[in-house]
Order: sequence, then structure tokens, then C-alpha cells
Amino acid sequence: MPSDNSSSSKNNFLVQGSILAAASILVRVIGLLYRIPMTRIIGNEGMGYYENAFEVYNLCFIISSYAMPTAVSKLIAQRSTKKQYRNSIHLFVTALAIAILLGGSLAVAVYFGAAFISSSVLGNPNTQIPLRVLAPTILISAVLGVFRGFFQGKGTMVPTALSQLLEQIVNAFVSVFASLYLVRTHSASEQIAAFGAAGGTAGTGIGAFFGLVLLVFIFVVNMPVFRRQMRRDQTEHEEGVADLILVLIYTIVPVMLSQVLVRSNGIIAIALFNHILAGKGMSEEAYNSLYGIYSAKYLVLTNIVIGITSAITMAMIPAIVSAHAIGSMTEVRRKISLAVKFNLIIAMPSCVGLMILGGPIIRVLFGDTDPMIALVMLVGSISVVLYTMSILFNTIIQSIHHMRIPVINSAIAILLDIPVLWILLKFTNLNVFALVIGNLVMPVVVIILDSIVLYKDLAIRIDLKKSVLTPALASLIMGVLVYVVYFLTSKLPYGYLIGTILGILIGVLSFFAAELLLKGITEDELYSFPKGSLIIQIAKKMHLL
Repeated sequence: MPSDNSSSSKNNFLVQGSILAAASILVRVIGLLYRIPMTRIIGNEGMGYYENAFEVYNLCFIISSYAMPTAVSKLIAQRSTKKQYRNSIHLFVTALAIAILLGGSLAVAVYFGAAFISSSVLGNPNTQIPLRVLAPTILISAVLGVFRGFFQGKGTMVPTALSQLLEQIVNAFVSVFASLYLVRTHSASEQIAAFGAAGGTAGTGIGAFFGLVLLVFIFVVNMPVFRRQMRRDQTEHEEGVADLILVLIYTIVPVMLSQVLVRSNGIIAIALFNHILAGKGMSEEAYNSLYGIYSAKYLVLTNIVIGITSAITMAMIPAIVSAHAIGSMTEVRRKISLAVKFNLIIAMPSCVGLMILGGPIIRVLFGDTDPMIALVMLVGSISVVLYTMSILFNTIIQSIHHMRIPVINSAIAILLDIPVLWILLKFTNLNVFALVIGNLVMPVVVIILDSIVLYKDLAIRIDLKKSVLTPALASLIMGVLVYVVYFLTSKLPYGYLIGTILGILIGVLSFFAAELLLKGITEDELYSFPKGSLIIQIAKKMHLL
């Protein structure tokens, strides 16, 4: 919860990042677990409708909600650092009003425009059923984002983490049971898969509502703290509503536009995929099932890791903004260096692990033995590292440098990405692999362009040896061991299951052992980690430090 003196929590963003990352792990594990029965209930076709609806929702979410936590967090952190507590509360209320207006408008537009969006844009008419059910969630998520940004700006990730957990738990139960109920009640309908998908989207909305109720409760409980802060307010100039609206718009729009470009790219990819494959004579059921494999299996696994690293990136914003606000570029560079290292310590071994064990993991979870899935994971798992770094670099630039630069870089990346995807779909028979390969173009271009900005304009120097090469080498060592373990156990009865479990355990232990032996993490850096002292004690007993 926010305290009267939040500087200590801001100075240790790795701990706060780890709280959010731990919640993200649980949230994504729960998300993965409930998708197992839901996929078995509605099938790949139903998951295709589900994910098509979510692409539209995600675009609206970004317009109304995605930038809110980032912007509110940054602006609240700036004012709290200067003890402008009254302005921070006024900013929160203004952001709430904007979220209600924008989120409500988009929710109404999506509900009544679902038929047009599904048929004319996506080329997938049955998507309108789950999309209409999902529309009210746009408004709920918009308000939810403001509350999460407020608490993050105050230097605490606990309310966000708790609300995410509650939201996902409720989502899981409602999604599974609603899907089962709707499939049974519409068993005679040709749109049975679409109705099943609607059960999943209903769970999302109800889960978000419960998450919002929890944050409102936490906010009310902490009102005495906020009142004490306001009595010690050092505001010299009280910002008016017009001023606050302008500063919010200036902060939100660039973040929103950069992500709108990313999500628009996803919708364009779906539209190209559906329309081109339909033009080649493939049925709606067939191409929708292929997209279900891509989105509900490949993207779900890779997004678990990307979600964790994104949480760390979100948590670093208040600390970097605070250091930049007091003019300490040395501290800014130190925190950025830690963030890069911490992100890659998670992303690189996860990438290698998914390349080797992605197929077996999907077999264990979904019972799918199609060898194509293992190949999809082998080709596409590098996206974990690429998106981790592109999101991190964009966040750094927008937090302390220029808000428009990542928007421009993302636009350039899309202009290169869309033609590549169109060529692959139109002139090859790659089908789902065209989506996988096309998914890699955008983050590569963004990383290249953002790296130039970081190096030239901000003089940010990343220690390539310790931050990049060392975790890459440790991941390679881990990968060899995991492959050997899985190969040796795969011949046994239920060997794929035994090999997957052993491979994951050995992978985690071998990576961190290799990372410590290669001196990729110093003892001082380990102290910044949650339970760092305990990790150091164990590492020393094992002669890894």
C-alpha cells in the first residue's frame, strides 16, 4: 500500500518489478490452465473466434486503457517526488473522467458495430457473437487502468498484483463454466463454436469487474494516507483541469499510438490471413482453426514470458522517472542497465526452453500431437527476446526522452512488416508459418531504430558482455542439457511428460548456475533481487559465487 514516504520503494524497482512479475506469472499460469479445458470444450475453431474477438478488444483496450497505467504512473510519480500530492489526486480524478468517456464510447461502438467488424474487416462473421459479449469490458478495463496507474505511481505494485490475480481467478472459473453452458445450450446450432467463445469473453468482463471492485476498496481504505500526504503538500501551483487534460493527452497519445500501431498490425494480419486463405479456397473452419493454433497455443506460451518482462518494464517507470526528475543521469543509466539485464535473464532462457520444449509442453497441456506445433515453437520462440527488448526500449525512450519517437519507429516497422506478411501469404504455402515469421519483423526493426536513439541521443551504453552475451551463453548451455534430458527420457513410457517436467527443472537450475559461474550477475546486483540474501547464501554454499 502507498506510504507517506514512498522513496524507498521507488529506489528498488527490481523488488517492485518482481512483485508484479510474480503476479504476472501466476496470472499467466492461471490463464494457461483455464485455456486447457476451454480449448477442449470449444476446440481450435472456437479458440479462433475467441482470439479474433480479442484482437479487436485489444485494439480498443490500448486506445482507452493501455496507455493509462503508464501515463498515470509516470505523472503521479513526478508529482509525488516533488510532494505535489494535491495535484496528483486532481490528475487521478481527471484521468478517471477521460477513461470513462473514452472507454464507454468505444464499448458502445464495438457492441453495435460487431457485425460489420467481424464480416467486413476480419472476414470471420461468427466473431460478432463473442465480440458483443466482450464489448462492455472495454469500459471496465479503462477505469481499472487508471487505478492501477495511480498505485504504481505511488511506488507500490501490490494493489495491481492483487487485482490481476483476482481478475484472472474469476475469469478462469467463469470462462470455463460459461463456455460449457453455452456449448450445451447451443449444441444444435451451426454457430456452436462461436457461442462457446462468447462464454470465454464473458469471463474476461466479469473478472475485470471484480478486479476493479478490489482496487476501489483498497483506494478507499488508504484515503487517510492520502489525506496525510495532502496536509504536507508542497504544491506551488495548483494545476487546473484544462492543464491536467493537456498533460494527460500529451503523455497518453504517443504511448497509445505506438501500441495502436502494434495492435493494428495484428488485426491487419488476421484480415490478410483470413481473406487470402479464403481466396485460395480454404474454408472458414479450416483457416479459423489454423489461427486458433497460432493464437491460442503458440502466442499463449510466448506471451507468458513477454507478460512477465513487460511487468518488470512497467515497474521500472516510476524509479527511472524519479531519477531523471532530479537530474541524476548516472542513476538513470544504472537502473536501465539493471532492467535490461533482468529482462534478458528471463527472456533468453525462456526462448531457448520454448524452442526445445514448446511442442512437448503443448502436448502435455492440450493433448495436441501435431508435429507442426513443435516446428512453430522452434521457429517463433525468438519473439520472446525480440518483443521483450522492443517493449523495454520503447518504454525507456518514452519515459525520459521523447514521446513521439517510438510511435514513428513503430510506424516504420509496420510499413515493412505488412508487405512481408502479404508476400508470404500470397505467394507461398506457409499458411500459419507466414504469421509466425511476419510476427518477428516488427520487433527487429523497432529494436534497431530504438537502439540508435538510445546510443546517440541518451548516451545509454549497454554492457553487451554481461547483459547480452553471458545470458545467451548460459541459455545455450542450458539448452544442450535440456535437449539431452528430453531425448533420453522420451523413449520411456510417458516419456514426453517426464522429459518435459525434468527438462524445465534442469533448465531453471542449470541456467542460473551457468549465469553465476560466468559472472553475469554480481553479488551486489543479487542483493537487489527479492530474497537476494537467501539466494546469495545458497549460491555460496554451492560454490557458485
